[in-house]
Amino acid sequence: MKKTAAILILSLVSVFLLAGCKAASPAIGSYVFDNGDFLTSEQETAIQNRILEVRDKVQTDFVVYFTDSPSSDDYRREAERVNDAFIQSGGGYGKDHESVVFYVDMANRFFFINEHNDSEKWKLSDSDIDSIVLGTVRDYMSQGNYYGASMQFVEDAYGAVKPGFFGTIWGWLTSGLAGGGALSGILIGKHK
Repeated sequence: MKKTAAILILSLVSVFLLAGCKAASPAIGSYVFDNGDFLTSEQETAIQNRILEVRDKVQTDFVVYFTDSPSSDDYRREAERVNDAFIQSGGGYGKDHESVVFYVDMANRFFFINEHNDSEKWKLSDSDIDSIVLGTVRDYMSQGNYYGASMQFVEDAYGAVKPGFFGTIWGWLTSGLAGGGALSGILIGKHK
């Protein structure tokens, strides 16, 4: 009976240990890059602060990138290049470098969203991206309100990034219970 009680207690402890495991967030850096002076320093700071408020909640870095001299006219490839460079310089959240970039090419009047999501903790679907780009963000951009567009991107992307099951507390608890149950089964099997 004492062995069964000890196994049960060990199982419960393992559930809580596994449930609390999360990857540490990377060092806080810069998330707003205005390479054409389209934003004031106060606006950049406000966008940066909002990103810092939401990034840990969804374990994703959000990046706002403005340029008036892109390397090419292929805005999709340029957005991907910016995201890759951000990740290679140590950006992106956690070990999987989760990130979503709002790329604004002012020379060609294009804007695009690029995501990096290796862990599959969340999924930003094509319809999510379309609703962000074609919604209020586009309205702000067409009015020349780049600050409003940037803040709206952060809000819309934050709202659209949905953690997968194992990125939620229920996923952690389920993983912990499964691990604890497996451990209990092994230990009980050895004592029969």
